[in-house]
Amino acid sequence: MNTQVIIPREKTYKLLEGHYRAKIVGVINKPAKSGEGIVCCIHFEVQVRGRERYDCCARAIFPLDLSPNSQLRCFLEGLLGKQFFTDRSGQPLDLNRVLGDLDCEIDLVHGKHDPKYEWPMVVVESASPATKEAN
Repeated sequence: MNTQVIIPREKTYKLLEGHYRAKIVGVINKPAKSGEGIVCCIHFEVQVRGRERYDCCARAIFPLDLSPNSQLRCFLEGLLGKQFFTDRSGQPLDLNRVLGDLDCEIDLVHGKHDPKYEWPMVVVESASPATKEAN
């Protein structure tokens, strides 16, 4: 009898800064840790050369606000274009339906480092449609 089993891939947020191909795997809206307002968490599965044995993850967190020039809207305009919002002005938007499984390219940077953690926070600084080869 065969005794070989596959060990599930470990999830990691320990990623180097850089430009990567990624896929949005989900969006969650939840109360902000500060207790004030709601935040939108966009979760990414990142393709990192040399780390194929891991589930490489990143996320972007914004106040849930799609008004012009808001952080979330500016981030999403990089993915969907400004016209996307103009064409849907005044209509409801299901972020999971629009963004779920969307292939894209992201720029990762290291945010403020908390000494409690061994690795700096990975921040998705920007995202754009997947058009060219990334790291």
